[in-house]
Amino acid sequence: MGGRNVQKPKPLKVYGRSHYACTRCKISKIKCSGEKPACANCKGVNKQDQCVYPTKDRKIVIMESDLNKLHERVEYLESLLNASGTGTSSSIQGLPLTMANPITGSVATTSTSSTTTMAAPIEINISNNVMNGVKLVDFYSPEFDNYSLQYNLLLACQSKLPEKTYALNLLNKVFSTYNQEFYLLDVKEFLQLANDIYDLFDGLQSQQQGRPQSLQSQFDVQQSPRSITQTQICYFFVLLAFGEQLLNVKTDENKYPGMEYYLLAEHLFRLTSSEVDLTFIQCALLLGLYSANLSRYNTVYIYLGVAARAAVAQGYHRQKDIPLNKTPEEKHMLGVHGERAKRLWWTVFVIDTIWATKTVHFQFTDTDVDLPTENVYDLGDAFDSNILEINVHLTKYVAKFVRLIYGPNIRTFSINYINTDQFNQKLLLKNISSSSEDLTKNFEYPLLTQFKNIDYLRSGSRSIANLFLRYHYLITLITKPLLSLILEPTASQFIENFQDVEATISKGIFTSCATIDIVCRLYTSQKIFILGYWDSQHLFTAILMVLIAGINGKRYPQLNRGVALLKYMAEMGNIGARTCFQKLYDINSMLQSSQLQFVLDLSVTINAIVIDEKIDYYSPPVGIVPASSEKKQHQFEARDAIPYLPERYTNTIEGIDTFFDDTKNHLNQESRNFYLSLINQIQGWDD
Repeated sequence: MGGRNVQKPKPLKVYGRSHYACTRCKISKIKCSGEKPACANCKGVNKQDQCVYPTKDRKIVIMESDLNKLHERVEYLESLLNASGTGTSSSIQGLPLTMANPITGSVATTSTSSTTTMAAPIEINISNNVMNGVKLVDFYSPEFDNYSLQYNLLLACQSKLPEKTYALNLLNKVFSTYNQEFYLLDVKEFLQLANDIYDLFDGLQSQQQGRPQSLQSQFDVQQSPRSITQTQICYFFVLLAFGEQLLNVKTDENKYPGMEYYLLAEHLFRLTSSEVDLTFIQCALLLGLYSANLSRYNTVYIYLGVAARAAVAQGYHRQKDIPLNKTPEEKHMLGVHGERAKRLWWTVFVIDTIWATKTVHFQFTDTDVDLPTENVYDLGDAFDSNILEINVHLTKYVAKFVRLIYGPNIRTFSINYINTDQFNQKLLLKNISSSSEDLTKNFEYPLLTQFKNIDYLRSGSRSIANLFLRYHYLITLITKPLLSLILEPTASQFIENFQDVEATISKGIFTSCATIDIVCRLYTSQKIFILGYWDSQHLFTAILMVLIAGINGKRYPQLNRGVALLKYMAEMGNIGARTCFQKLYDINSMLQSSQLQFVLDLSVTINAIVIDEKIDYYSPPVGIVPASSEKKQHQFEARDAIPYLPERYTNTIEGIDTFFDDTKNHLNQESRNFYLSLINQIQGWDD
């Protein structure tokens, strides 16, 4: 029995299939020959290295004598171990221990003293077990040959699981901040998911400690276990990560809020999952939104692209009618799923289009599914379908205007297209003018007038404020090219209507001032997302527009307010705000080396601004700031109106005509050239 080579007993009978399909054939859903080391299909396409067979446990029949021999060998080995007088702990005394991190995969090496004892971790095969009435459905799928890898990931989830009360507080933070305008979670389903996850890990801990399951858990197992998937666990942790970001808590330099939960969610998100459902798409959206706040632009593109393509693959962008032959219960289930899918599709459409403004994205005309307010199936929640629909209409204009103004519109199907500077400038000016007119006629008047004299932070929600921040950003995208276009030496040759150009620039600067006022109001109302990418980006874009106007002779109080608030966000750990503020330092260095008599004050702090939390801050452009006192200069003016309503902008801001008239313009040619180069550089930064 002490021999080293032991003959394995041969089974008399094997239940199940004679062979399993390799992972490649299984994913492709084709018949596998089962040959080893590579099947015929993999050999035919010269991919023998990708032919891997999953390891599965099968039921077999062996002789009782063979089983007795195995038992005798185990007893013999145990007796040898006991006779040696050394346990598991003493056999490793003084040796270095390597502990693998299940998240990052890194290995840390530590040494143990002579008194250190370490027991081997107990791995519990839970692939087919139900714990506390909850069953893991796809965590140990056939394509995962390495059981320990998935098991370590499960243990990592267990170790990072926060207190349930804290988790629910983070959920409430996400819900109250974004769920009235974007369909990111269903509260009832998430609460049930949270209960299942905590039951699952309580059951896992009980098995690790050798404690029996409760009678209630055993009763649940006998009934029908509640299933939970790896995607759902990912969804749980990414919501925790996003919620912790929204707490606006300043942390250490190397510790970012929610990062541990986010890393877990990244590992749990299985991109190759064949089961694509609403939760899978919501996971991709939340992972992308969290990554945006880290300024990981490529990562955001990938996750949002996955969400958009997955939604299209499921047909959520197309209209689906409920068959008439369904029972009332089936019709109800289909109606609920259809409403949720509709909300989620338009959420994906808005978020993906706003992020991917300079790349290819889905067009509004590619869809025929109902709009958010059409044929609504009541789900009994507080979701604001009207706000989502207005965002949809705004987004379709974002996609349209960005293609017109920033796209390569000189290309046509004809090989004889015109490509000259003068022609391109005229075409650009025409597209800007038509976009501005289209936006006013078809979006502002029909959709925004409903918010007249309405507090944009009503009921504690910032959904209306977010809508106007996005709208102002679109106006800036339309306006920006004009700032450099009008300074071209040949501007008078292709600009036919100076009044329209003047009005468009005035509108852009006006809404930039309003954007800064909105973010200031969010700050004073404690509704600002301090670590958020979009709050800092909207603020920075508005600062650049107001800065350009200030260099040209029109300095507005919003400039110092915006700089102070951006500086505060950078100091609190906002990664995007830090990058933006560094760019302001670069601009200031350029200004100091130029002949322009303009000083950009970067020393102003948020504490230097007089703030009254009970005042609705909104200051329309009022010309040059009166030189009264420093305190007066930073004072917000109280006004209850919405930051922007449709109106003519020709005379909104005085002095815009100095851009066009050399007799009025105070800049010499050298300063004018510097001004143009500065505008071009700023425009490149904000792309």
